[in-house]
Amino acid sequence: MTQISDIVLVPAISPPNAGKGTQIALFEEKHPGQVKSVVMGDMLREIASQDSELGREIKSYIDVGKFAPLPTVLSALREGIGQTLEKYPSTRVIILDGFPRDLEQAQELQLLCQEWNTKIAKVLYIDVKDEECLSRAVNRRYCKHCNKVFNLKTKPFENCGKSECDGQLIQRKDDVQEIAEGRLNTFHNLTDPILPFYKEHGVEIVSVDGQGDINDIAEDVERHLAPVITAGVS
Repeated sequence: MTQISDIVLVPAISPPNAGKGTQIALFEEKHPGQVKSVVMGDMLREIASQDSELGREIKSYIDVGKFAPLPTVLSALREGIGQTLEKYPSTRVIILDGFPRDLEQAQELQLLCQEWNTKIAKVLYIDVKDEECLSRAVNRRYCKHCNKVFNLKTKPFENCGKSECDGQLIQRKDDVQEIAEGRLNTFHNLTDPILPFYKEHGVEIVSVDGQGDINDIAEDVERHLAPVITAGVS
């Protein structure tokens, strides 16, 4: 099985609604088997569904709507990366989506890298202006039936355009203006300090303009991150 010391990590950071998840998925699709993403929220829910001591502990926090403490999150990260490498042994790069979220988590990740004898190759930052992030949120709608995503500015439909669906479009509570603004403020307060921390530690910050055509953004991500796959741990 591939060891953690055989791979490198790339934390992906962006403000809410910047399209980070989309770009990670596109990069992963271009490099099947070599690049895998670990989405922290999904990973925690996956482990919580398992009948293990760690799974039951995480589930106890999720069930009451609380964040798991950092030591528990770190244990989950260890397990999640281990499971990923066991399932995908040809992995060379793991992109971390949703971790680290604050300076303390970034510091702990540095310590883990030392323990694992690996490194953070680069940090991917999808840069989108606050106004655009808010616009994407408040104008986003989902089909109640099939979950297809629409935007009132770019796809101004009242119902889902799929003939077999034609479901009503709804707005999720996280996309309401007040909540979207709160999430953005939280990002700036907690996550912004991560970038200077990595710069101080000599980690390259790859800043990609997230406003524009999705495919153009994907090409920019590819240009910056593809070399990481072949470079590996040096």
